Amino acid sequence: MAKFIFKSTGHYLGFITIDGNILSRDGIYLGWIEEEDGKHYAWDAEGQFRGTLKEIDENRCYILKNIYSISPVPRKPKSMPSTPAIPAPPPNISPTPLPIGIRDAF
Repeated sequence: MAKFIFKSTGHYLGFITIDGNILSRDGIYLGWIEEEDGKHYAWDAEGQFRGTLKEIDENRCYILKNIYSISPVPRKPKSMPSTPAIPAPPPNISPTPLPIGIRDAF
């Protein structure tokens, strides 16, 4: 089952596949998720660090970045996966205020 990604405004951004790929709501490849030391990090399609996964519940999450922290070294881009079946988009959620220095990653 896919995990849905939302922006802090509450708008649906896309989803994360079981394989850890990040796709837009239209199925466009945006990047991937890697787990390290119990945290989930998001990388864009070019291998640039985008932020950390913050779960709202088991099926909904945000990808947020602290603009004051030093980003990890870029990774080698992964090959673009084949586009999976696109899940029906969930309804938007309530906006959430972000602390100073934290912003949406995508």
